[in-house]
Amino acid sequence: MALFLRICLLLCLFTVISCDSGNNRTLPTSTGKAGEIIVVIAQNHWESKLGDAIRKVLAQPYPALPQEEPLFNIVHVKKAGFKGILTYHRNILFLEIGNSTPESMIMKKDIWARGQVAVTVSARNGASAAKLILSKSPRLISHFVDAERHRLMKGYSRIKNKKLIDEIEKKLQVRLSVAKDYNIATRAKRFMWIRKETSETSQGVFIYDYPYLDKQAFSVENIMHIRDSVTQAYVPGSRKGSFMKIVKEYPPVVKEVDFNNNYALEVRGLWEVEGDFMGGPYLSYTILDVERQRVVCVEAYVYCPKFNKRNYLRQLEAILLTLKFTEK
Repeated sequence: MALFLRICLLLCLFTVISCDSGNNRTLPTSTGKAGEIIVVIAQNHWESKLGDAIRKVLAQPYPALPQEEPLFNIVHVKKAGFKGILTYHRNILFLEIGNSTPESMIMKKDIWARGQVAVTVSARNGASAAKLILSKSPRLISHFVDAERHRLMKGYSRIKNKKLIDEIEKKLQVRLSVAKDYNIATRAKRFMWIRKETSETSQGVFIYDYPYLDKQAFSVENIMHIRDSVTQAYVPGSRKGSFMKIVKEYPPVVKEVDFNNNYALEVRGLWEVEGDFMGGPYLSYTILDVERQRVVCVEAYVYCPKFNKRNYLRQLEAILLTLKFTEK
């Protein structure tokens, strides 16, 4: 009898272990295009004010691009059609509408695929769901923006240009995660320009610093003036006497940010080349390094006249946000 009980116990234990192993299955890698969100919602709600609210928040214009592009590309999928490969998509927004459904916005990761983010918005009716989406729009946007950024950062960490990273650190006392396809375009005393070039696109990053004297260092006028003086000195165009500069006629988009626990100003705008026909969007972070009493500027630009700019700029933003000060 005792032997029989022991055998039964071992069989039960084996069954539990087998079930646990099944739950820890390897998930496939998420699919879908960069900057794309699948919205799973009934057709009647998609064509109502709820659908309008979703589009207003997630398809609003991406800031400071020369031609309007949406924050995300939205793909509507009916609930019955959400199956198969669509369940592996990188970004998913579910709408759960029902009389007894409490209001909530819940984000989950890796439900059906690795690198996946799924947000479920629940409400009693379409009007309540629309109100929730509009009132919580920064949170909803951040779920998907952060996910896109994290995927890019993770990718860069696998293909680091260690030699270039070390040179940047030695010259400017910052660590920046740079991929292998970036090369140095210009070196100066306290300035570096690195870039990735193809036959049809150009993505570049500037890194430079200067002493922090007073709060004026973080005025937008001062930031733009210094940037123009730096690019005039170190970033020439293809024609003799030409150089990169900010488009003054386009008002910059500015906001204060916490940059890896350091005060910073984010500035987005447009650039052009004086004396040449080139231009595009730029993104800059002007960061206070308290320990060294300096201002560090890390900036990115995109030139791709034949293509949309949003995803190229997002790629660069992910690089800029890896910047960290080295220990003194």
